[in-house]
Amino acid sequence: MAITTWTVDDAYLFGADLLVAPVLTAGATARTTYLPAGATWTDAWTGETYEGGRTVTVDYATADGTATAGSDYTAATGTLTIPAGQVSGTITVNVNGDTSWEPNETLGLTLSNPAGAKIVVGTATGTILNDDKILTTLSTKLAKGPTAIKAKGLIEAATGGMDIKVSLLHKVGRKYVVVSTKIVGAKGLLDRNKDGILDAAYVASFKRPAAGAYRFVARYAGNTTYAPSKRTLSFKL
Repeated sequence: MAITTWTVDDAYLFGADLLVAPVLTAGATARTTYLPAGATWTDAWTGETYEGGRTVTVDYATADGTATAGSDYTAATGTLTIPAGQVSGTITVNVNGDTSWEPNETLGLTLSNPAGAKIVVGTATGTILNDDKILTTLSTKLAKGPTAIKAKGLIEAATGGMDIKVSLLHKVGRKYVVVSTKIVGAKGLLDRNKDGILDAAYVASFKRPAAGAYRFVARYAGNTTYAPSKRTLSFKL
């Protein structure tokens, strides 16, 4: 809906000649305001004049911050037009989505060459929020002893506080039935395979069962940063 004098409720005339537009936001030093058509308005502080009800245009251009145009977002340049009766406009910057984890990244926006208004704050920073999780993988191997069997493995990528849920299942007919489940912590953050990604080790011990076909199922549930993962190992005793 177009703004008219009748729809403005945060500015007022003081007498016949002064338009007062208070800055109502704490910490702000500027605001937008509607200048009614049919009059020429003079800034009391700078002496600059503006035609009321006039269309405003301003050029804009994006610039790389930690984000890179082409790979992280599509560079945008152009002219924004704010029609008479409006006090704001929208500049759209398209983000290039992917499925790889990255930190939040920034890009800049610069305004220039205004017509029908002046630029008070001509630069802004936008943030591209990461919405992908760090992938994790589990490895599992069997260690057999006379009285116990162990599921031993690694989780990569890893961080402190990760828990691995390990279940021992017994094959009965065509199905595997859960015998026991343990939740163990992944410990010892290291880069064991020298690939630049931290991993952590886990061990889950179970009483050695009778001879038969069995399966270990190791699961990491994931969290807000790390993706879930699962590994299955079948074996016979």
